[in-house]
Amino acid sequence: MAGVQVRIDADTMDELRGAFTRLAEHCRNLTPCLKDIGEDLLRSTDKRFDEHLSPEGSPWEDISPQTKEKKQGRFGEGKILTDSGRLRRSITYSTEHNGLLVGTNVIYAAIHQLGGETGRGHTMPARPFLGISDRDKESALEIVAEYLCRAMK
Repeated sequence: MAGVQVRIDADTMDELRGAFTRLAEHCRNLTPCLKDIGEDLLRSTDKRFDEHLSPEGSPWEDISPQTKEKKQGRFGEGKILTDSGRLRRSITYSTEHNGLLVGTNVIYAAIHQLGGETGRGHTMPARPFLGISDRDKESALEIVAEYLCRAMK
């Protein structure tokens, strides 16, 4: 090798090996990192209900005048996808096999997320509330970076 060379002494190599070993051990169990990302995604999804926005930032289609009239003076008045609050409260996450799942077990969530025929002759517009926004991706990468930094200490 021509040019300038830097020789790494044995003590420094031992420190580097130790750091790589700690990093490898830390990455065997991603559950703590995934839980932090899951909590962040829950906050982000909850915020979408307040802002009436999809993960991509598109506004949800407004509710029909009939629905507005029905909601007048009730809990979900003026809010899209909120009648009792059940859907919003049902969103949760789980970590399985170093993976992360975010979702809901509420049956009617799919018609709101994807849109479609309601079975009463009406078409429901899609109002996506689940998903990962660009900001969510950035936040997840920040969480991963922090997790890796903690492994190196």
